[in-house]
Amino acid sequence: VATTPEVKRDRKFNPEASPRVALLRKFGDHVSAYISASKGFSPPTVAEVIPSSGVYNPDLNPEEGWSYEAGMRGNLFNEKFTFNIALYDFELNETIVNQPINGQDYFINAGTTSQKGAEIMLNWNQLFKSHLIHAFKLWTSYSYNHYRFQNYINRGNDYTGNSLTGVPPSVFLFGADVTLRSGFYLNLTGNYTDRLPLNDANTDYAGAYFLLGYKVGGSIYFY
Repeated sequence: VATTPEVKRDRKFNPEASPRVALLRKFGDHVSAYISASKGFSPPTVAEVIPSSGVYNPDLNPEEGWSYEAGMRGNLFNEKFTFNIALYDFELNETIVNQPINGQDYFINAGTTSQKGAEIMLNWNQLFKSHLIHAFKLWTSYSYNHYRFQNYINRGNDYTGNSLTGVPPSVFLFGADVTLRSGFYLNLTGNYTDRLPLNDANTDYAGAYFLLGYKVGGSIYFY
């Protein structure tokens, strides 16, 4: 039987507005450009307030911030080629980060983080009249993440300007899909992820890695 007395705590969050404004301009029937600005608000989850460490944190504040984005998307060459390019700047206040205690989770607010980046996606689809190949698809995407702590001091350590923990600066993906008339297919994928910091001080890193995978499949019909 537990002998620890129950303690009741109430936590109230003030109402928050989440406006979003966006403009889009079309250039012909196949290409468009856009800009947007929006404000977001996210209260801490139960798993963050009472994490695996079991230490209740009544002072954990909601995350909130503004996001700005500009980009262009479209398709060319009779819709064989599609593209999507986006630039963004997300200025997040009261960022919630994990500060493990003896190997167990404990979440705190890390002040402000600046999350700037770019994302590019390119895709080529080609159909064939060949008796052997039905379709061929080639795609690639790249993400650049310039995520930094701002005004972040924890336990007397100033991490302002350091890279955000657990976020790789670059991620590059690519792939090729081939479909045969016989119903068989081949999927080839590649993934390069840059090295990423494992702690707020940026003294320990997980190394970069490259993964290459493939999948072969199809259907055989018996009559």
